Parts: sequence; structure tokens; C-alpha cells
Amino acid sequence: MTRKRLEDLLSSNPSIIYSCKTDEPYGITFISENVTAIFGYEPQELIEDESFWISHIHPDDKIRICAELPQLFEVGHYSCEYRFLDKDGAYRWVLDAVNLVRDEEGNPIECVGSRLDITQRKQAEATCQESQRLLQAITEENPNLLYVYDLIEQRNIYSHRELFAILGYTLEEIEQMGKAVLSNLMHPDDLAVLPQHFKRLENAKDGEIFEFEYRMRHKNGEWRWMFSRDSVFTRNTEGKPRQIVGAAADISDRKLASEALRQQKELLQTIFDHIPVMVAFYDANGQIQLLNREAERVLGWSLAEIGEVDVFAECYPDPKYRQTVLDFMQAATGKWQDFKIRTREGQLLDTSWADIRLSDGTSIGIGQDITERKQAEEALRALTQREREKATQLKLALTELQRTQAQLVLTEKIASLGQLVAGVAHEINNPVSFIYANINPAMGYTQDLLNLIELYQRHYPDPVAEITEQLEAIDPNFIAEDFPKLLMSMKEGAERISQIVLSLRNFSRLDEAERKWVDIHEGIDNALLLMQHRLKQQPNRSRIQVIKEYGQLPLIECYPGQLNQVFMSLLCNAINAIDEATSIGQEVRQEEESNLSPGTTSRTINTSCFAPMIRICTEVNDSNSVLIRITDNGLGMTKEVQQKIFNLFFTTKSVGQGTGLGLSISYQ
Repeated sequence: MTRKRLEDLLSSNPSIIYSCKTDEPYGITFISENVTAIFGYEPQELIEDESFWISHIHPDDKIRICAELPQLFEVGHYSCEYRFLDKDGAYRWVLDAVNLVRDEEGNPIECVGSRLDITQRKQAEATCQESQRLLQAITEENPNLLYVYDLIEQRNIYSHRELFAILGYTLEEIEQMGKAVLSNLMHPDDLAVLPQHFKRLENAKDGEIFEFEYRMRHKNGEWRWMFSRDSVFTRNTEGKPRQIVGAAADISDRKLASEALRQQKELLQTIFDHIPVMVAFYDANGQIQLLNREAERVLGWSLAEIGEVDVFAECYPDPKYRQTVLDFMQAATGKWQDFKIRTREGQLLDTSWADIRLSDGTSIGIGQDITERKQAEEALRALTQREREKATQLKLALTELQRTQAQLVLTEKIASLGQLVAGVAHEINNPVSFIYANINPAMGYTQDLLNLIELYQRHYPDPVAEITEQLEAIDPNFIAEDFPKLLMSMKEGAERISQIVLSLRNFSRLDEAERKWVDIHEGIDNALLLMQHRLKQQPNRSRIQVIKEYGQLPLIECYPGQLNQVFMSLLCNAINAIDEATSIGQEVRQEEESNLSPGTTSRTINTSCFAPMIRICTEVNDSNSVLIRITDNGLGMTKEVQQKIFNLFFTTKSVGQGTGLGLSISYQ
């Protein structure tokens, strides 16, 4: 072989052929010319500088190679991969394979090897490794179950997590089921349609995805909803699908939420259809999108017919009035406003509407047919007007009579007064007379009973022990002395009522309205006076101190009777709260003190030093109102109780002790 032929072979070889010395720094003695094409250096550069090659190896790789190179002299050959700095300043990966040449006596005389540029392979490996790391990270972080299912073997040949671990089973439990896993765990209804799912996959095209929802039984017995998306992964030689790749997710929570949403929607639809008010939904442009049955009934148009007519023009023929309605709808303030509306049959109705704007720009209109109410109000106004006219006419007639016949007017006035007084006396005296008429018989009966008791005591001086205890408890001697006095007081009271009725002298006072100017403080003081028996000292507490911080109040126009009832209810509740605090404090404190750890104190009211107190403050709030505060130092109320205190019949007292009416009536 000629030298030129050899050089051509070496130049066309992808590897660099070289020889070097057997001692450090392993200087190059020969290197093929293709080193220039691969690394950019001339062969002569590497031959003249014995340390050229080893000095261009990456520092991190040089340490490793120097540590491994003795293997060459032990086994006669060595290969390694390292990075080599080319003439452009870039490191390129090199696969270096070298053999040791020995003489006849076995002494090393030369190293012969090849160096192959493997940079592209290394880059491809790095890219592949990065892709694998990325795929693994995506797989591990994916909350769904990724799997490959073999249609022939009828099992998962790959899954990044066990499906059955999600269902609470161990691997051993699943292996014991064998191929019966699906038949054991899948819901019978879903198992029946599973073959259809596999049939679709058998006829599927590449890339075609099929979805399947099914239920699997958890180990705890509950059914868990699963959702799978499957597609063909591999095919057999005949082109039939062999393996499918899929992802499954537990959608039980979503199913529960969907069912709850469906039930809620059904409930709202039922309410919407049956609520006895008109409800309409409008889009952002004010066009009707939905009507409930009540709106269709009142207006006369169905939702389907609304789109065929200008319903606003039909309901509000007057353009100016119609614009007022549209402006009200556009404002959507939520306040109620009355409008007259014409139905499909031409009937003019009175309605009241409120519009509410939603976050997406749409709005809801809620309306009521108030025609009957309006008619009743109009009838009442007409009746009131007629009565006013009659009253005016009577007043004019009375004035005319006074001017012309003074004496006659006086006579008529007296007669009228007599009739009025007689009427009032009749209404009051009926119950009073009933009381009065029964007092004397009651006194007689009482005396008979007392005489009977006296006879028993005279003839049976030694009664049984139970009667003796009762006699000592009720003190019959005191009752015999005091009860006739009580009946006499009732008799005198009835007589006094009769006298008051008969002594009515001021006609104008009898015709006085309930609303009048009064002193608020006088009403509070009267209520306190009536509650004195509850304010005084009790066996389990001291007297309740009432602190009055009255401001300078003018006379107030109000309904004094109703206002006094409010004062009475609030004071009664304050006293109840103090009594309850005292009672609970005694019971709970004993329990807490028995459970307290050393160094801690009780937060319960100490009844031994508790000073019950009610504070009443009044002040002028503004030019139109007066502020009255009634506070006590009882236990107070929880937030839950505060939200219900004005509810009718709500009470925190036990059965028979409270009606739940006091604060409700006060609030009204």
C-alpha cells in the first residue's frame, strides 16, 4: 500500500489515529491529518508540544483520566470519554481508545489509539435524559392515574401509581383477585357496558380518544366515580389494537358536587315556577330572557311569545311612561316602585317592581300584582274623604245651630254627653257589675268556709299530721282576718270604678286620641314603680340598684300606653338577666372552683360580691328623636341569641316561664 493511499484512508476515517509515548506527558509521536478538520489543530502542533494534548483536556476530566490511566499498563488497553478544547475555544466530547505495544521482552514501547468526536452523541444523550427527567416529573406530579392496558392479557402492564391503592386495596389483595378484578370491583351497571367501550377501542383510529365514566368499589364499601380517557397505544401485526394508553381520575367529589348543584338547580327552578310573584330575567340590553309562570299568567304572554312581540310597547303604550319604566330598570336600585301595566287582554293592572343588577350586567325584575290592594286603598281613601266631608258638614251645621239657637245647642251637647257617658258606662259597668255582684256571694261563701274550718278545729282539735302541717303553712287565722278585707277592697275598687265612670265631666277628654304629648321620664318611673316587687332584695341576691341618668327631655308626642309596655318588657328582661346570672353564677362557680388548677381564677360572677344594677340613660339624639338606653350587669346574650331576640315567640326561658312576645311586641 502506497503512503498516499494510507494517508487517504486515515483522513477519511471518522476517528483520529495516533501514537504516543509510554511515559508522561505521553507526547504524540504520530497523529492523522483529520485532526485538523475535527479540532482545528495542525498535526505538527500536537507533535512538537509533548504536553499539548493532555493540557487541553477539561480540568474535571483530567483528574479522572490520570487516576485511571495505570489500567493501560496493567491490562494492555484502556478507553475513556472526556472533553477536549478545540481551536475555537469550545470543549468537544472525545471517545479515546488506546492499546499498549510491547517488545519481545514485554517492555512497553509505544501507545497506539484512536480518538472519536462523540459531541453530538453526548448532546443527544443529554437531551434524551432531560426529556426523560421532564416526563418523569410530569408523570409523578400528575394527579391522574396514567396506565397502559393490554387487551390480550387483560391487565395493566404499566401504571405510574396503582389504581387499586387509590381504592384502598393492597397489591396482594388485587393479585388474589386475578383477572376477576374488574368483575369484583366495578359497578355491575358499568361492567355491563365495558365491552362496548373496548369494542369502540378495537375499531379506533390512531389518536382517537374515548372517554368512559364508571364506578369502582372502595375497600370501605363506598362507590367511587372514575373517569378515563383512552386511545390506542400499540397494534398487532394485523393492525388490531393490542394495548391502550389512558389516564384515569377519581371524580367522586365532582360527581357529588354536580349532584348537589343539580338538586339546588331543581329546587331553585321549583321555587321559580311556583313563587307567587312575577320574576323576569333581563340581559345587559334589557331584553327579557326568562319569565316564571306567575309572570306569564299575569301578563298573558309566554316566554316563547315574548320574542315575537314588543312586550314593553304592549304593556306600556305611552312612550313617555314606557321610557320611565326602562330608566327604572336600567338604574336597578333594588327599590320598589309602582307602575300601571296593560296585559295581553287589555286589562290595566297596578303592579309594584324592584330590579336588581347582577355582576355580569344582567338583571332580575321582581313584581307583584297589587291591583286589589290599590283598589282597597282607593276605596278606603274615598270612604275617608266621605267621612271627612260628613264631619265638615256636621261641624258647619253645629256652628250654625250654635249661632242661632245657643240654648238648644247647649241642650243637645248635654244630651250628646249623656249618651256618650251612658255608652261608656254601659261598656265598663257590665264587667264591673259582674265583679261587684259576685263580691257579696263570695264574701258569704268565704265566711261559710271559714266557719266550717272553725267547726272542724273545734270538733277535731287533733287532726292528722299532714293537715296540721298545712294549717301551720297557710295560717288560717290570718286568712280569716285578711281575706274579708281583700274582698272589701275589691268591692270598694269596683264602686270606685263606677263612680269614676259616672263622674265623667269633660267631654273633650273622652274624645282624646291615643297619640299625645307626654313626659318620657314619668312613664319610666311608673314602670319602675310597678316592678318594685322584683327590684327588691331576693333570697339569692341583693336589691337591684337603679341608676337614672336622665337628660333634659322635652315633652314627646307618642303612644304612651305602648311605650310604657316597651319599658316594662325591657325592665323585666333586665331583671330576668340579673336573676339568671345570679343563679348560674352560684351553680357554675361551685363546679369551676372544684376543677380549677392552682394559680387560676374563675371567670363566673361571684354572687357574694355581685351588686346587681340597672342603668337608665336618656338623651336627645337629634331634632326628631330621643335615645333611651336600659342596660344591666347580667351575663348578657350570645351572638346567636342577639340575632333572634325580636323573633316572635323566641324565648330563652324554660317552658311556662316566658312567651317570647315582650321584645317582639316592643320591636313592632
